[in-house]
Amino acid sequence: MFLILKIAWRNIWRNWRRSILTILAVIFAAFFITLMKGIQKGTFDMNIKNTLELFTGYMQIQKDGYQDNPTLNKAFSMDLEMLGTLQGNSKIKGFSPKITAFGLIGYENNSLGAAIFGIDPSRELLYSNIGSRLRKGTFLNDANINDIVIGDRMIKNLGASIGDTVVILTQAFDGSTGNQKFVISGIFKFGSNELDGMTVFMHISAANELLAMNNKINTISLFLHKIEDIPEVKKELDELMEKKAHLGLVLLPWDDILVDLKQTIDMKIISEFFYVGILVMIVGFGILNTVLMSITERFREFGVMIALGTKNYILVSAVFIETMMLTAIGLIFGFAAGYGANLYIVNNPIILPGAFTELYQELGFLPEIHSSLSSDIFIYTGIIILVVAVVVFIYPAYRLSKLTALKGIRYT
Repeated sequence: MFLILKIAWRNIWRNWRRSILTILAVIFAAFFITLMKGIQKGTFDMNIKNTLELFTGYMQIQKDGYQDNPTLNKAFSMDLEMLGTLQGNSKIKGFSPKITAFGLIGYENNSLGAAIFGIDPSRELLYSNIGSRLRKGTFLNDANINDIVIGDRMIKNLGASIGDTVVILTQAFDGSTGNQKFVISGIFKFGSNELDGMTVFMHISAANELLAMNNKINTISLFLHKIEDIPEVKKELDELMEKKAHLGLVLLPWDDILVDLKQTIDMKIISEFFYVGILVMIVGFGILNTVLMSITERFREFGVMIALGTKNYILVSAVFIETMMLTAIGLIFGFAAGYGANLYIVNNPIILPGAFTELYQELGFLPEIHSSLSSDIFIYTGIIILVVAVVVFIYPAYRLSKLTALKGIRYT
């Protein structure tokens, strides 16, 4: 075996220019695939984390069917058993109950449609990043439950200012019409025209009173320490969901709640397969060319070796080892270059210029490019390139396995 390895290593450098070109092709592909996957994973993970911790939470408990038809009628009460189970799970960082409704907000002669979110500010500010989006004024607090915080587009469209009193009109849980005066205490900006133009945050106690919810809520957002814990937490809370089956509750992970974000990410991942495919084809043809040329120019040599009693499978093994050596050398240098590039972006995230900011915000992404050094990226890249090297080796291996001594010696 050692002799075969030694022969394979020497054969690689018999035509060093061709070997160097093949190694460069592997380095090029390994570098760009690891860089592309690193940026993809780092940027998506950052955007998902930012979106989930902004308001939605990693998972939500809600009534079955509420996600598709969010009405006040699909409300429930959080009892002590549910409270204790959520507080006792070490993987759950915290949770926040919410009331959601739709209505009208009016100021002087202007009125707009509004998505009303009743939140517990003490919990929300503790576990989510919603407070970081406050641009002016003060956020909700327990001392002034009739304060509201609205988006910067909404306050412009209303023609109102911080400190002004507005009226919110909506249909309550019991079917009656609820209306109440609120004071604008702050202005937030998410960067989404839709959210900034129609979202109103109010204290959950004020929402409970306005909507006559009788201490019922619509959703509980769960904030976890790590997104990777979602499957395990879901499994651990399944028992609670079974106990609350009479309430018709379900536990939904983020990708069942933020369907648009999940679809956008899936589409971008699919589109990047196209670029990975091109790189893989370049590497594949490079390796195939090297291996074919290498065995063709050595047919006479192989013919003599077969005539002296060397089995074809030994020759195939030697050439296979040559191919793997070329690929491995390229992967090592490609991974080193890719790791260095990803490490630089991890430490220095790229902030996109103004022209891209609005485009990314419309897609629901931060206008920033991050990266990742996850081992999955290098394993994924290594497997792809090694599989390509093995696949393109099949044809040269077939020709070598069918070679006879006479055919090899007489080959010109």
